[in-house]
Amino acid sequence: MQDYAQNKDTVMEIATAALIAEDLATTFYYNGLIGPVIQNPSLAGPGGSATNVTSAGNMGNVLYIRAALSEEINHANLFRSVLAIANPAKDPIQTFYFPAGSFNTLAAFTGLLNALENAFIGAYINAIQELAHMASLAKGGGPAGDSGPYPRETLIYYAKVVATVLGIECEHRVLGRVISNSNPAN
Repeated sequence: MQDYAQNKDTVMEIATAALIAEDLATTFYYNGLIGPVIQNPSLAGPGGSATNVTSAGNMGNVLYIRAALSEEINHANLFRSVLAIANPAKDPIQTFYFPAGSFNTLAAFTGLLNALENAFIGAYINAIQELAHMASLAKGGGPAGDSGPYPRETLIYYAKVVATVLGIECEHRVLGRVISNSNPAN
């Protein structure tokens, strides 16, 4: 019964929260690629950058971070399309703040990466639950109950999309643990 009481978000509220999370993740990975941490030997190496990995760096790990940034941008674009938001300049949140030093050392960066991805994973699990609950209330061809204007098939589709994003966020968490040499990484 407690879960039912928590299932009160609308599809638009879920999509808005997801867009904010993806914008936060985009900002995080971008700052990781341009901050001092990129020169860690586990990333681009001393004197290296996101586009110029030195021989003392690790090209694979830099590519992981670049790919994560690209995926977060794609996720944000996906949620913008659900919300009919034309471009990032119209997103509800435009500024994010990180603790001082978040992008200075590998430990700070990967620690924050792990915390953020854990939060995103939890939020997407809840979103899937809420969308599934809405779908269970909806009639096959139109609105019903708490589902609002969405037919069951649309809500099921949205739950599948969110589950796909959840899987990618899990990959990001593992790759962050690989970069930090955490054992086991998964």
